[in-house]
Amino acid sequence: MAISLGNDQGMLVSKEKHLRMYSNEEFTDKEVKDAMFRMAPLKAPGPDGCPPIFIQHCWNIVGQDVCAAVKSFFRSGHLLRELNMTHLCLLPKVINANKVDLNKAYDRIRWDFVEKVLRQMKFPELWIGWIMECISSVSYALLINGEPSRWFNPKVGLRQGDPISPYLFILCMEVLSRRMVSKEKSYVIFIPNTRRLQKVLRKPLYVKQEQRLGTYLGCPMEIDGRNASSLSFLVEKVYQKTLSWKFLTLSQAGKLVRINSILIAILSHVISLYLLPKKVMEKLTSTCLRFFWGTSMEKRLIYWRKNEVLKIRKEQGGLSLRNIPMLNTSLLYKQEWRIHNDSNSLVSKVLKGKYKHSPVIYAMQNKMPRIASWAFRSMTKAAVKMKVGLGKCISNGRNTSILDDCWLRRGKIEFRSSVPEDEKQRHKKYKGTCEEGALLTIFTDGAWKKDKNGRVVAGIGWVIKGQQGEISQGEKNIIVQTPIQAELAAIKEGII
Repeated sequence: MAISLGNDQGMLVSKEKHLRMYSNEEFTDKEVKDAMFRMAPLKAPGPDGCPPIFIQHCWNIVGQDVCAAVKSFFRSGHLLRELNMTHLCLLPKVINANKVDLNKAYDRIRWDFVEKVLRQMKFPELWIGWIMECISSVSYALLINGEPSRWFNPKVGLRQGDPISPYLFILCMEVLSRRMVSKEKSYVIFIPNTRRLQKVLRKPLYVKQEQRLGTYLGCPMEIDGRNASSLSFLVEKVYQKTLSWKFLTLSQAGKLVRINSILIAILSHVISLYLLPKKVMEKLTSTCLRFFWGTSMEKRLIYWRKNEVLKIRKEQGGLSLRNIPMLNTSLLYKQEWRIHNDSNSLVSKVLKGKYKHSPVIYAMQNKMPRIASWAFRSMTKAAVKMKVGLGKCISNGRNTSILDDCWLRRGKIEFRSSVPEDEKQRHKKYKGTCEEGALLTIFTDGAWKKDKNGRVVAGIGWVIKGQQGEISQGEKNIIVQTPIQAELAAIKEGII
């Protein structure tokens, strides 16, 4: 995990050595004073009853001692336990308040787990020592009818109300969220021919059974873009959102802002993965335009300007209305380019492992995988439009093929036959059959070379000429053991 900090020039620092540099710098008196005066004046008084306003008001007297105590902690890593004593009390906000004992995650986090998380995330050891000293040196006393009870020391949990506790909790949940299975969100899907085993298999899993994958972040996980009805929920979401707004209280400038910010945001997580059908795009555009020009979604309205004019940038005289088809394609560009370049990401490993190549490579080769998800097909179709501006770096040539790569904008290089065009027009092409007793003339040849593995890679060709001038020809690439096998293979292909 990368830790990012901002320096005095506003630049981000993300390297571990820079983080160590920040941790080794001694805090100044001014920084200690600024931190003290940012505290709420009347909140969190200690057992001595002195809230932060006392130190703030008497800073000229106690300020030097406070700065010395704070600097001593950062130098030695030791915090006086008297400074971390806390009173706990129940503040009744209603009459006859009852305390409900809730099992909160804050109260269950183990301190050794926090330390392991910080160390695995490459925090400097000095920082880890500071944080663990603040966590483990705390002691509590309960205020019952205004009288404190006996002091006790907790063994687990993070203090609620401490400014650093939410950050530590987020770091711990980052780890736990990857290890715990949410039974409420999990379910199992069986294939139809396992009806007898469904109950047996489902019981130890403790999850419910479903027939479909359902939705994730409001988007169905089973989408087939060839069927526009599978994406009709987007049109319904946008339509219902426009109905919830009051048309008459919004100016056209306000409507434009809502279209570009709110309505498009509803679509963003879907159009960044799937290429929307043309019919769905037209309905979404129509809904946005009706909201922009009309006073009601039911009444007929007049479109005072063409849609193309509204989509022009403001600098060029338009209104910069979002172009949904163009936005859809550009977001797919971003996804496919990230998959193509970042080979270490999980999504790149999964897609390249299943389809062998990234969508960009398929587009450059003018290919489409035979069986692929709609998301992968969407990115490949979008990459076809993007390849006009792409070029390939040949480098050492190991990943470059003269035959398979696209060297021309129109596609691959096409090799022409060595037989002249006038010769092919003058002679009829031989169909592969001849009369009994007729003679055929066969010309064969083979060229070969050895590859790195010692195999003989050969190219063979043949031309067959009949008595009436019929001509048939062909060529083929094969792998043989010896050059003589290449010559024999050419004769065999010519005869058969």
